[in-house]
Amino acid sequence: MKHTFKIFVILLVLMFSGSVFAETISEIDARADRFYKEKRFSEAIREWLSALDMDPANEKIQQKVEMVYEEKHRKNMALQRSKMQMRETYNTYEPKSADEVEKETNTAVDNFVIAYRIDPNDPEMKTLREKTEKFQRDMYAIILKKRRSLEDRRRYEAAVMIARQEMDEGKYDEAKTDWDKALDIFMDDPVAREGKRKAELAISNRLKYEKIKSLLASGIQLFTLAKYNEALTEFKQVILIDPENDEADSYISKIEDIVDAQQGYERKRQQAEQFYQEGLSDLTANRFNEARDNLENALNLIPNYKDAEARINSIKRLRDEYNEKLKRQRNTEIDREFQSGLIAFSDGRYKDALVSLEKTLLLDPKNALAMSYLEKTKEALKEQQEEEVDESSPYYPIISSLIISGKELYKKEKFSESRAQFEKIRTLFPNNKIAIEFILKCDMKLNPEKFQSFAARIMEEGKEALGKRDFRKALSRFQIIKSITPDYPEIDQLIAKAKKPGAEQKRTTAAGVVVTTEEIERRYQLSISLYKKGGDQNIKTALENLRWIAQYDPENMKAIIALNKIESQQRNENMVEAEQTGPKLTENQKKLIREYLFKGISHYSNNNYEKAIDEWRKVLAIDPTNEKAKNNIRKCLALLKR
Repeated sequence: MKHTFKIFVILLVLMFSGSVFAETISEIDARADRFYKEKRFSEAIREWLSALDMDPANEKIQQKVEMVYEEKHRKNMALQRSKMQMRETYNTYEPKSADEVEKETNTAVDNFVIAYRIDPNDPEMKTLREKTEKFQRDMYAIILKKRRSLEDRRRYEAAVMIARQEMDEGKYDEAKTDWDKALDIFMDDPVAREGKRKAELAISNRLKYEKIKSLLASGIQLFTLAKYNEALTEFKQVILIDPENDEADSYISKIEDIVDAQQGYERKRQQAEQFYQEGLSDLTANRFNEARDNLENALNLIPNYKDAEARINSIKRLRDEYNEKLKRQRNTEIDREFQSGLIAFSDGRYKDALVSLEKTLLLDPKNALAMSYLEKTKEALKEQQEEEVDESSPYYPIISSLIISGKELYKKEKFSESRAQFEKIRTLFPNNKIAIEFILKCDMKLNPEKFQSFAARIMEEGKEALGKRDFRKALSRFQIIKSITPDYPEIDQLIAKAKKPGAEQKRTTAAGVVVTTEEIERRYQLSISLYKKGGDQNIKTALENLRWIAQYDPENMKAIIALNKIESQQRNENMVEAEQTGPKLTENQKKLIREYLFKGISHYSNNNYEKAIDEWRKVLAIDPTNEKAKNNIRKCLALLKR
């Protein structure tokens, strides 16, 4: 009873496992959707990727993963554009018109708003929001100043110039007054506001101000000398003493940009070199697709890197040379295997012929000659196995027993019983030589007329085979008759024809075509001469002559081998290196793949391996066979020591 219950439970599990799986995917999808709506993108991606682990072919989930990655990428790109625009506007607003500054300011703010709306939960957003608000206030004050009258701007510039001079002379009270004059003209002007703040600091704490001034001067001098690490130390000390110091903060941003650029370039150089070296290894190993991928990756990191572009341009030539080498090797192998098969067939080694001809067809599936001789080989092997049943045959014990029994009965002159035993063998194997031989011997003893009739039929089979130029079969039939009646009419001449098919100087085919040894040789020599000369017409004429020989002298091995060699070369002329196959992609999908691959390289160059992997996973969501994305992900995972 317990066993019955267990089986019942197992059956229930098997019956409903599909629906449980579907519900599990559905639940994960619903949870991920909720995270996505709450703008918890990382959690949504994690859930959907776990669903894809369970069902990799789920297109709906794949599209959602791609959508979230695209949202994250839009946010990151918008933030990056916002930061770059703020930095540039701060550094270059002075010579620009009010309209130009306003346009740049709005661009920076708009990009921040895009990023904020996509992912307001990002911890970085709070700090960036405060910086953006300050940037917007400062720029609007500058825009207002630029739009005021020329007289106002002149009065403002005069007040600022006097205030700066007074600051340099240590007249901080007077400087504070003049900074106020500037602020009276342009309220909230960031330059005047910062100048007044420094004057007030100098008045309230002279020692602190002088320390800041000294550190700033030292930092600026070091910055001018490109001693960025030392300068950074000085400016950071200023910020420790005076957290609102815009000048120090500006220099820190400049240094960080320079250092990031230098470090970023060095990282890119090292990574480009890695891709470059892998590309060279791929070229050496004739992996042309992988080589192109790696060399293009190097160029994506650093344009014009070394000779990567020249190496890429050389791939077509190298591929063509390699394909030409493969074609030569392939043609040589086809020629060798076909020759081996033909010689083995001619020698009666049909099993060896079978192996070589099958190898020929593996290399050259459309080889009609190999197909034809393979069929002939199979027929000949079948006949041979019928004529002589060997120990490998499952019928050997039965046939062997019947042969022994039949021979014993023949010795005892029990010809009818002996003949009956050998007829049993012919029921299974109609062409068995021993059976035919002893049936003929028994008929000679029992009924000479019947012997003559049977012998005539065997002779007719031999002559028919001779007419078809199946010399092996013809010889087998004639030798049976010869072994029984050595003086059978014409037997010696017929055996001679079967043994030496090329000995006949002239014959007429069933179609009335006169074929001579001289004509066959003339056509063969002409074909070889034309083939060596080359050219389409010469090759065509050579093939016509060789095919004529193959039709009327199918035992002519040298002509058949030459014919096969030329035809194989022509078939393999357009052979190309096998490319990696994958799903058929639309033009839009191909465009997306290129974009994702490039974005991934961009993140990779900045050591953002997780983000790089995200981009390349989007590629695999579209094309699961993409080797470039797979290889790049493997490299990143190795770097992350996963």
